[in-house]
Amino acid sequence: MTHCKTWTSITASLCLLCFTVQGADKTFWQGESGGLNIHWKKKDITATDKEGQVVFSAADMAKQAFETDFLEEGADYQYTRSFALLSVVGSIASLADQDFIEGPNLAESSAESRFIAIDLANSGKIMKLTDCFAESDILDALLADAVIKNALAQTDSKTPTTLMALYEALEWSDITVKGCEYYLPADFLNQFAFHHASKNQVAIRLNLLSANACHAKNLQLGFYLPIPTMLKPALKKAKQGKVGFLMSQKIADGKSTNLSFSTATYARKQVKIKEQPNTSASFSIATSSHKKANTITVVQGDTLYSIAKRCGHSLDEVAAWNNLQPPYSLSPGKNLLMIPAVDVPNSKDEAAIQNLDYHTIAVGETLYGIARRYGHTLSEIAAWNDLQPPYHLSIGQRLRVSNPVEEPKWRWTYKSAIHPTLPEFVFKLVGEPTEPSVVKVKTIEIHRANESMPFQTLQTSATPIFNDNAVVGFELEDMNFDGYRDMRLMAFLSAGPNVPYLYWLFEPQTGQFVSNSAFAEITSPEFDAEKKQIISHWRDGAAHYGTDYYQVVDDKPILVRQKEEIYQNDETRKVIVRERVGDEMKIVSEPTQEDSEIFGSLSMPFNPEQRATHYQQIAQTRLQKALSLPEQMDLTDFLARVKEEVPSQPEIAAELALSHLLSLRKFVERIDVEQSNVPIYRSWLDKQKQQSLIYFDEIQGAWHVDSKQFWTLHDTFYPLPIAESIAWAGAENPLGGECEGFFGCNLRRLDETTVKYLKYHPNGQRAEEAVNKIVEFVSAYRTEADIILIEEDKGDLPRLFRVLRTTVERTTHPKKDSVLSQIDKLQQLVAQTPVLQ
Repeated sequence: MTHCKTWTSITASLCLLCFTVQGADKTFWQGESGGLNIHWKKKDITATDKEGQVVFSAADMAKQAFETDFLEEGADYQYTRSFALLSVVGSIASLADQDFIEGPNLAESSAESRFIAIDLANSGKIMKLTDCFAESDILDALLADAVIKNALAQTDSKTPTTLMALYEALEWSDITVKGCEYYLPADFLNQFAFHHASKNQVAIRLNLLSANACHAKNLQLGFYLPIPTMLKPALKKAKQGKVGFLMSQKIADGKSTNLSFSTATYARKQVKIKEQPNTSASFSIATSSHKKANTITVVQGDTLYSIAKRCGHSLDEVAAWNNLQPPYSLSPGKNLLMIPAVDVPNSKDEAAIQNLDYHTIAVGETLYGIARRYGHTLSEIAAWNDLQPPYHLSIGQRLRVSNPVEEPKWRWTYKSAIHPTLPEFVFKLVGEPTEPSVVKVKTIEIHRANESMPFQTLQTSATPIFNDNAVVGFELEDMNFDGYRDMRLMAFLSAGPNVPYLYWLFEPQTGQFVSNSAFAEITSPEFDAEKKQIISHWRDGAAHYGTDYYQVVDDKPILVRQKEEIYQNDETRKVIVRERVGDEMKIVSEPTQEDSEIFGSLSMPFNPEQRATHYQQIAQTRLQKALSLPEQMDLTDFLARVKEEVPSQPEIAAELALSHLLSLRKFVERIDVEQSNVPIYRSWLDKQKQQSLIYFDEIQGAWHVDSKQFWTLHDTFYPLPIAESIAWAGAENPLGGECEGFFGCNLRRLDETTVKYLKYHPNGQRAEEAVNKIVEFVSAYRTEADIILIEEDKGDLPRLFRVLRTTVERTTHPKKDSVLSQIDKLQQLVAQTPVLQ
């Protein structure tokens, strides 16, 4: 897969491009990019490397398609192919590609236009939007588009949660705009161009193909995507017209490379087949995971060739399956078979062969043409059939044309040391799908290390959450506190937070895992080995929840304490505490109306007139404690509510608002990606994200509180004393993304955090610590070898250094003069450092 990191890094050495008017040499545009020389002329679009070797040629691509599709047809076909460069960003070139076909076997001429995006630095391999942008961002943008919204509303499908699901929902549905019908092509992620860019977003144009008489008038969807860090330098240069260009600059207007071929006059040279630029579909009809439609209905403007190409077949195949004879006259409403009529297999072996999707070689076929027909790359077809260059094929040879993926066996394997005296155990969970997205774990096979046969097999009927690599809710830990690890498995995903489990305790005497029904009464457990205590958090509705505490006696959990919390209409929480006395649970604390517990386990008299003080004490106390994830969620929700209840006391209101952000930060710092997919946490995180409080950083794979929240809060309460604490919290808040060693990026981050704190509070309590952080930053760059500069950062560096120096000058740091001297030396060193080539 081609990644943005591969091609954007090349742009660091880009030189200025030159534009030429159409003259004698018919050159429309040319430029150099990372050692590649791009020429757009009237007869070809090429990219050559430093040695002069052509790594991409639009003319070669058209010639190969012509030879594959028409040369052996035995009839006089006229084939015209046109290309135009739409945008060039880094090594990504987006082209408009149109073909026009005339021939005696066609009732009418056929034309099709499309976009293709390719990576010139990787021999013209296709580029997909997902190579550069997060799938979630692309999906959100498409789902927000009015055209896509309207098209989805006409289907019975649920809101797609993946791009594949979006394609499946619209694959066989027309998208109607102003009376014209369009469809989402299988390779829609490849059909894009960069239109224009702002500071943080880039406008994408995505091509939709026309489905009827609006032929050659394709529709372009326009939407914005956040610019990835590694794409910013290339987009900035393209926007300025220095290196590359964007679609909005209209370089392509009125210009095209036109290539014409005729079977009557064409003489093909006998050359070895070599792999051409891969323009296969991102999602291919031939390879999609769902069953493709058996028929397609002809609409006004369709030709047999356009239908065949759209569905990934040859014209002859579709004609043969439907008993059609030239000139293939079609009428709207006619149903055409899109798969061959297959007789019932006579044997299991024959059925197996048919299910593997084989293709039989016919006269004139090439490996490239077959790969293109089925939506795969040449190398994929070659690998599946153990073929080596030059790929000699023979008539009648059968080729596998689908990935020979085995049926999923739904197996997950875990390894764990149960006890230091025992060998490592291997746990193999074996499941089977019972309905879409539901897999039942049937058995758990337990092996000793290096033993192929299990020493114990447990039968289950659990339906936990799962993904490709793991079962969410399978845990191995000491649950009865005897020093041996035990096992539990989520029984099923409940609608609320009370998640049930199946438990098996390890018996050292027998060396077996034994089911324990008593433990199964505990939901959502947490095991405290130090206190030898089990904690279970539960809820019974939005206003009634609690925490149970258990001790283990003779492998049975005994409830010893229960705290029940009831949220009341007067915005207080009534808390009832029960403890075990003998064989009974008795109430030991039941607050009166004048003595209510407002939150958690902090008991205090509650006076409504001193509400702000009580809230402040609760926040200070609970933030210092190590809370469980559910408790941290509760505290965060509590603080989100009460910070709005004390507007008349701004200092306390600010402290509560800061406590709310700090509590939220503690939660997101603790939760990992796997835990964030547990429904109770997922829905809560989504709620915080919708309020723009947090975001998920794809690069770091972690959740972060948005630093803007701290600085907005700071600006609200500045210059109150509490503002300094807010500013320091904002300065210390983690930032998303990564700088990958680029100096300008690192200096900018320093400006947005530590320096920003000092701007407002040059002599604050944390000022000396902040200046020391600046010293640490400056000291990290001692020689030019320590500094990585890119061209687009140089313009902003003088300003950043001025702000840094002025900010330090305003402090009373005891070594201020020395620090300023170090900053000046670093600025001089940066000025002498050459830009990365």
